[in-house]
Amino acid sequence: MSTLDNIITVLGLLSSERDSLRVGEVARETGIAKATVSRILAGLAAGGLLARDPDGVRYRAGAMGLTLGELYLRRSGAFRRLAGLSATLAQETGFVSYICKLEGTVLIILARNHGSYPLRLLRDVGSSVPPFHTSSGRAILARMPAPRVHSILGADPVWRDRIPQARAILSDIRQVGLSIHNSSGTVGVSAIAAAIAPTGSGDPMAVSISFPQVSADIGLQIEMARRLRSAIGALGHELGDAWWAEFHAGPASGAAITVQTSGASATVGEI
Repeated sequence: MSTLDNIITVLGLLSSERDSLRVGEVARETGIAKATVSRILAGLAAGGLLARDPDGVRYRAGAMGLTLGELYLRRSGAFRRLAGLSATLAQETGFVSYICKLEGTVLIILARNHGSYPLRLLRDVGSSVPPFHTSSGRAILARMPAPRVHSILGADPVWRDRIPQARAILSDIRQVGLSIHNSSGTVGVSAIAAAIAPTGSGDPMAVSISFPQVSADIGLQIEMARRLRSAIGALGHELGDAWWAEFHAGPASGAAITVQTSGASATVGEI
């Protein structure tokens, strides 16, 4: 592996569950020589990407990471508005709310807001997943041109041979403006998501509410779906998203709401 590969591997060990690194631990887990790990951590600390603890043993995220994160998010001027909406949804529902966007053929988590519910099955900010395996990814793909969707699904080993079924699911999402998906990656967790593409922002971003299935009956799911669609529709209309500007005038209330699983869809009520 090159020096750059080693640096990326080392930084990739950091997460919300692991906020510090030690030379010996990193060497054992990655197979990188201890002396090399020591140089990498010291160099990253010197550059501000990491910061060394006062005890001189552990390294944690440094202030330069804040600058890079801010620059990344600033690529979309609408992000702050979406962040405010996500925080409000988490507070109102008690569940977790994410903001996500596509980067190439993967879905990246940009932000996460915690609600009051003690859900611990969480994905880290900056982590990536195949788009069609998530409610947010499906909501975004429903807004993408068909060739782009075909390319992304073609890179997915689960869905590349089920593209007609995937297209039918995306068609259902377009009808109601929302994706409600029982996670195929985390058993017992579902999410409701909607995508928005403000003028000049590039690809759509999605806001979602993630919740344990046992904690949200159909009535509550429909209530959260209505709240999310109303909020994202109003924001989309305000920020120049032509799709939501048209959608906000319709569809008629009473549109079917469909829960998607990894292999099937089921209509559970009306929104």
